[in-house]
Amino acid sequence: MIKTILKNQYFYSVTSKIIIAFLGVLNMVFINRLLGPTLRGEYAYILNIVNLVTMFLNLGIYQSYPFFKRKDISNIQTKYTNNVFFQLVLYLIISIVLCIIFRDKQQLIVVFTLIPFMVINKQVNFIVMVENINLRNRINIYIEITYSIGLLIVFFTSWQNIYIILCLMYIKSIMQVLFAIILFGIKINIRLIDLKLLSESISVGFISMLSLLMLTFNYKVDILILKLFTNYEQIGLYSVGAVLAEQGWLISDAFKEVLFSKNARNDDIKDIKMCIKLNVVITILMFIAIALLGKPLLFILFGTEFVGAYSVTIILFSGILGMVFFKMVYPLFIATGKQKISLCVLAVSAITNIILNFLLAPRFGIQGSAASSVISYNICGILFMGIFCKQYSLNFINTILPSIEDFKSTKKKILTKLNKREQGINY
Repeated sequence: MIKTILKNQYFYSVTSKIIIAFLGVLNMVFINRLLGPTLRGEYAYILNIVNLVTMFLNLGIYQSYPFFKRKDISNIQTKYTNNVFFQLVLYLIISIVLCIIFRDKQQLIVVFTLIPFMVINKQVNFIVMVENINLRNRINIYIEITYSIGLLIVFFTSWQNIYIILCLMYIKSIMQVLFAIILFGIKINIRLIDLKLLSESISVGFISMLSLLMLTFNYKVDILILKLFTNYEQIGLYSVGAVLAEQGWLISDAFKEVLFSKNARNDDIKDIKMCIKLNVVITILMFIAIALLGKPLLFILFGTEFVGAYSVTIILFSGILGMVFFKMVYPLFIATGKQKISLCVLAVSAITNIILNFLLAPRFGIQGSAASSVISYNICGILFMGIFCKQYSLNFINTILPSIEDFKSTKKKILTKLNKREQGINY
């Protein structure tokens, strides 16, 4: 029974995400206590720019992988991997040229040099996730532990410099790719580059890339807009609430990644419904916990300077439920070629976020920006769920809320597995 549970993709993925979330919070402790709110705000501002540009420069290559995998193309994994390494070489050349041109701009040099490694990391990480999600999760845990050790060393040396911490991001990205190559046995060979497949993957995945770019705008644009109306200290407080909210939806990310892996092979509506209901319950419990314990938790972890992030944290946590709906349905849309629908919904959500940020941030500051994000998150989630329910003739309420029958069914499945286990032992 225990072995069966440990091999279950959902259990393994959720457990991995909980470990990564714990390490993520630990890393925040090191970074926040070392930098303080102002430098933390500058650090978040730089990373948000990198993340937005990275999402665009991925060109949708990895997003098209589930689509082509369904076509049973020979050596698809090897071809895709070599294609993204070819992309890395091109980006590194461009990065070097830009660094020479803007050699006096320290922030820009960090952005230019970090982007190529973030791009390859994202591409390879996704391919490994689709092929072997448990291996991908192990790699992520190894990397996060290494990153935490690096931050611990920097913390005890008291180097209060954002660029030293950013250097760890380079190391983290490079190590993650190397781990994937070694543990997954990826073959890198220039002769295995398939330019025709590369062109087709960009064509198929470009709309998905634009969709995820809109999603990333939803996550990251608030900090860029806040820079126009407030200072780095306020951005630092806001970024703490935003990162904590991101840790909060790591569990739904775990379910989403398993669904990506499964939907790359076939549709599984029953599994999607189960994941939605389970995540709704988890999200409500998390919100109650952060509402009751958030303020003392911020004080204990980050110190008095960051207690001001409590209101932003509460507001942003109220938007997690909307993102849960999106995350559970999105993998099916990508695997079945519904990228245009996804793009339209995410564009509406992102544009709403931008407009509301410009309206609310000047007057209400970081709280107004947080409220803008929450409204856009929930618009996104409700629209995705509405389309999903309509397409598969499902009742909206029954799809998101667990019923007594669901609990009875789950209990029956557990008892059935236990009985089978006992019969096997007796036999």
